[in-house]
Amino acid sequence: MTQPAVGLVQAQDSTLVILDMQTQAAAALQSSDFARVCRTVVTTVRAAEILSVPIIYSEHYAPAAGVTDPRVKQVLPESAFRVQKSTHCAWSDDGFANAVEIAARRQVVICGLQAHIGVMQTAIGMAGEDYQVFVVADGTSSHDPTLAAIAIERMRASAVTITSCESLLYEWLEGGDPASREHILSVLQES
Repeated sequence: MTQPAVGLVQAQDSTLVILDMQTQAAAALQSSDFARVCRTVVTTVRAAEILSVPIIYSEHYAPAAGVTDPRVKQVLPESAFRVQKSTHCAWSDDGFANAVEIAARRQVVICGLQAHIGVMQTAIGMAGEDYQVFVVADGTSSHDPTLAAIAIERMRASAVTITSCESLLYEWLEGGDPASREHILSVLQES
């Protein structure tokens, strides 16, 4: 079997990170924008579970920012590791860093809120520590679309790969078994 091209994400080498998909953060976005991000995050979580990709999700200062949005929370498997953090950069949080180290995978796929704060700081921080970081562009946003666009450009300039949910899922499927492929394709059709 040939090795995948450099720059492609593989399920067996990935950890999925969902950052701060909390009720107050959601309220800051336009409802149609948050609905898109939420749909993408839910699709990505469902696919990760099918393919046994470890999932870590964070809540940033929950007393003020609220809990994880119920639409996301209901699809998170029991095995998902929850991190309560007080830093915007999740990588600066010891609990988060420990969870990533326990997963023992060098590719990190990031979705969540807000693109120009926690997502960007975490992605750039991890890329600087030799993780191969992928940010799902349709799985993140900011209260101001201009800020999200600037964050995407800064991440790209910092060796973070920008991808889409559909591209990610098809890359995860390469080399997978036919049953998983059928499940993932049905998840994509439902989203």
